[in-house]
Amino acid sequence: ARAYGRRMTRANDRAERGVAWRAPALVALVVGVLVVALFLVVDRRSSAPVADAPSPSLSGRPVVAFVGDSYSAGSEASSPDKRWTTVLSAERGWNEINAAVPGMGYDVGRPTQHYASQVARAAASKPGTVIISGGWNDVARGVPTATIVEGLRETPAAVTKHVPEARVVVIAPIGPASSPPPDLVRLRDAAAPVVRSSGATWLDLDFPLTGHREWISPDGLHPNDAGYKRLAELTNARLN
Repeated sequence: ARAYGRRMTRANDRAERGVAWRAPALVALVVGVLVVALFLVVDRRSSAPVADAPSPSLSGRPVVAFVGDSYSAGSEASSPDKRWTTVLSAERGWNEINAAVPGMGYDVGRPTQHYASQVARAAASKPGTVIISGGWNDVARGVPTATIVEGLRETPAAVTKHVPEARVVVIAPIGPASSPPPDLVRLRDAAAPVVRSSGATWLDLDFPLTGHREWISPDGLHPNDAGYKRLAELTNARLN
């Protein structure tokens, strides 16, 4: 009887130790399941559609979209906030929407990257003003003046189509630091009456980089920070 009692005592001890060992494991398993379940609930909530809320940074600030080429995109600027579009927007208290694509033009880049297509993308932001700047790429690639002028008709019309209430400003081709080629001058002269007849504002900066190599970056083509600042200053001064 005593031997049997000792065997039962040892069996009970082992059983108690087994329960004691399994209890924490069971608790950990339950906690783990709860954590996973909570994660799945939160993940589903975070991936559910959420209504767009107005960004605080846009409150009370006019939205202005910029369409153009590498000059408007800020190529060779030391940082995005040094490009002329951003400097101008900061000076005027605008919210900048920059849709410019380097290398593009009124005709160059058809059908997905030229200026009229940039307007279509920028229209989603509902800008109150659209500023279009460029034309040098078209001239440099040999696009006939008449074809570029057709693009000058098309681009303001695209603004009117997508954002009927927006003001349209077209900046004359800026050109390089060297003397502007005759085709660029010819384009500027042909473009002015076309733009004005469309109801858009024509802004001629008079080839502002010409003769100022100190405003050109080491690549010999794009403005440096000082050049972009100068473009912003001239645009700000001449834009009513």
